[in-house]
Amino acid sequence: MVGGVASDPPPPPKEELPPPPPVAAEPEPAAAKIEEQPPSPPAAAPAAPQAVEEAAAPTQHIWQRPIIQYIEEPSLSALKVKQEKEEEMKKLEEYWKTRLRQQQDEHIESAKLREEEFKKNAGIVNNLFIPANRKDVCKSEKELVKDCYISNKTESLRCRDVVTNFYNCVSDSRL
Repeated sequence: MVGGVASDPPPPPKEELPPPPPVAAEPEPAAAKIEEQPPSPPAAAPAAPQAVEEAAAPTQHIWQRPIIQYIEEPSLSALKVKQEKEEEMKKLEEYWKTRLRQQQDEHIESAKLREEEFKKNAGIVNNLFIPANRKDVCKSEKELVKDCYISNKTESLRCRDVVTNFYNCVSDSRL
């Protein structure tokens, strides 16, 4: 360390495995390549036990940057799928508009039929129940009862005879 600043990392050990063979992949940008260290000079013929240890050591994994594909323009297949979906949506929209229009027409038609049938049945009922004779019955007795009650506001029992005459007149007219 020089003045509290870290210098380059310590050199690698002298006996190092050779780098793994290159992986067949898409070429990486120049800045993304990992700098490889030159292989160390071959050491003297290693002893048999060292050769076994080196073969048993795990292979060193080199980190590779993941491939990120930025989509600038949709592909032709994506455009085709989008166009097909839009056509399908237009067909569905047209189908539902047509179906709604048909249901509205059917509703209006059935409402007209119900109204016509109601008017027809109302005419039949009116013919079945012809209003009774609407002439004034016992008009003079009615006027006498009214005049009696007006003249005797506090003593209504004095109109008993007039009310009885009116009741008898109405009963006779019903028969």
